[in-house]
Amino acid sequence: TNLYFLSQEQPSSMNIVEVPNGQRASLTLSDGTKVWLNSHSKFSYPAQFSSRKRNVSLEGEGFFEVKANKEKPFIVSTSTYDIKALGTSFNVNAYNRSEEFETALLTGKVEISDRITDHTISLTPNHRAVLVNNGLSVVPIKSTDYFLWREGILYFDEPLIEVLDKLKLYFDVNIDVNNKSVLENKRHCTGKFRTRDGLDHILSVLQLTNHFTYKKDEEKNLITIN
Repeated sequence: TNLYFLSQEQPSSMNIVEVPNGQRASLTLSDGTKVWLNSHSKFSYPAQFSSRKRNVSLEGEGFFEVKANKEKPFIVSTSTYDIKALGTSFNVNAYNRSEEFETALLTGKVEISDRITDHTISLTPNHRAVLVNNGLSVVPIKSTDYFLWREGILYFDEPLIEVLDKLKLYFDVNIDVNNKSVLENKRHCTGKFRTRDGLDHILSVLQLTNHFTYKKDEEKNLITIN
């Protein structure tokens, strides 16, 4: 993990953690809240929280186990939404490179507000808010295996084209798909992979059952699926 500290002379100085491609990081904040960060994520947090609220910001994916404090809400800001928690555990997926957004709640309660419209929705445990047609819809959590990324395990249960979209984000690589059967295949592709085994290993396993070939262009940071 790359850890950058801004000037400590300012009382509200922010610490910034940036997680490299294919890696993950975890940390405990000054209030005791635990945070896990997925590949290619950026997380900003103050060395000490203010007396009234606990504000952090996230680009990418993070899992939070928030220490309860009703007097002092914990707020995760992403590019479009703020997620407000009291004492709870939840996952936020908000990569700037992706048009998708998702917050999944495992325990407790969170409120998600759109900073532009001020529209707010609440989640109950085992539900997630997902972005559909520019608005949030609440649907059940399909599998808690998805949150195994905290232990370095990527779990997939979706069409191959959606798996490739996730690999793009986690490994910060461009993937062009020229294979029509990959584009049109709606059958769910399931599997668990260790992040540390790398993108090549994941693609080589996926191609065995999905019948595609791929080539890499290191200079352009591009993988072409044929």
